Formats: sequence, C-alpha cells, structure tokens
Amino acid sequence: MPREFKPEEGAPPPEAAHPVREAFSGSQPSEDSGRELQLVFLEEARDLLDEADRVLEQWAEHETSPENLSDNIGQLQRILHTLKGGARIADIRAMATLAHDLESVFESVLADLGKVSPGTLLQWSQAVSG
Repeated sequence: MPREFKPEEGAPPPEAAHPVREAFSGSQPSEDSGRELQLVFLEEARDLLDEADRVLEQWAEHETSPENLSDNIGQLQRILHTLKGGARIADIRAMATLAHDLESVFESVLADLGKVSPGTLLQWSQAVSG
C-alpha cells in the first residue's frame, strides 16, 4: 500500500513551493525587462562581432584553401547562430533574420566549396581583406 505524503509541519503549501513557476505563470515581460534584455544582447553582439572580425582577419591572412575556408566559415556560422539566438531572445527580429540569412548563405557556400575554383577562392579572400 503506498504511503500518503504529508508535508512537514510548517512547510509552505505545495503551490508556494515553486516560486519560479509562479513567477513565470501567465506573466509577460515588462518594458524594463525587455529593454534590459536588449542591452545585454547589444553587449554580447559587440563581442560576437569582434570575434567575427578576428575570423575574417584569419581568413584574409591565411593561405586560401577549401580546408581553411571551411574552418573559417564554420566559425562564422557558430557566431551567427549565437547572434541569432540572442536577437530572438531580445526580440530584435531584424537582426535575428539577418543572422539567419547569413547562416544560410554560408551553408550554401560550404555545400559548394569543393566545386569552387582557386581563382574564386582568391577573390573571396581579397574581398574579405578589403
């Protein structure tokens, strides 16, 4: 026969035992919390864009080969994926869409990388280096 659960004397009622659930049940973010999320996102975005700049500099500095480009593009895709997620959380839809679209472009480039001529690889590197 199963034992009946009895809370300890003085224990909070079961509904009060889940403050996180209570805090989020039916609540909508306030303007202040939305603004705070956007500020956090902007700070993170600066760091991510700095990281993307470093990857692009590596791309421009190293020998142009499909392997190097594949590594660089993979790094850029991870950066964009993180940027996209942060933008969605902060409800900055245009940035999330742009990051998603760039991810898709890089995905297409990776899919065709084996078919790209050395001249095209050189042009990409020159374009990245400015």
